[in-house]
Amino acid sequence: WYKVYWSDKTDSELIKKLKSEWIDIIIWENSERIDNTFDKIIYTEAVPKTQSELEKSIKLNLNVITYPESLALIANQKQLIAVAWTHWKSTTTSIISIMLKDSKLWTNSLVWSLLKEFNWKNVYFSNSNNFVLEACEYKRSFLKYHPDIAIITNIEIDHLDYYKNLDDYILAYRQLIDNVKRGWYVIINWEEKNSSTLIWIRQDIEYITVHN
Repeated sequence: WYKVYWSDKTDSELIKKLKSEWIDIIIWENSERIDNTFDKIIYTEAVPKTQSELEKSIKLNLNVITYPESLALIANQKQLIAVAWTHWKSTTTSIISIMLKDSKLWTNSLVWSLLKEFNWKNVYFSNSNNFVLEACEYKRSFLKYHPDIAIITNIEIDHLDYYKNLDDYILAYRQLIDNVKRGWYVIINWEEKNSSTLIWIRQDIEYITVHN
């Protein structure tokens, strides 16, 4: 068993649920909580390195990893479906997750929305070898994952605080396809112009093209 600590900028329904499960959560930050007894420090890449808790963790030479890196430690051991595009990731991830959960295959899932099918949580765990997750493109975070199936249905420029331009943004999705395991699948939108440029760029995986 591990004791889990958390800090966040704002309160939310998810935070309230996590508090009810005895996770020690504060709103904002408090570097006084950080010491050498911590096994692992996990942070979202949206957090600046100047955040006091993260800054202290680095100074103490603790095991500091990003959220995608930590999730990849689990997800990459499973049969992974990574849902990655600019819009509607949560909707599609939710649909796939619920379908698998209610089937004989079951699943593990992480969605960025609270689902009534998950008892109003955003995660679901089982003994299944399947894992479905939203794969965020911010700072190329989704390149930490090595999916069996990648789903891309639209690509529209975003996160210009990191990406240089649309070509750089599309390149990140090309790199995600490079991460798909040999012999497995990419499901991609034939009719969306940016997504369609990524069809058949590899010969050792299968493409399923979606037409309206």
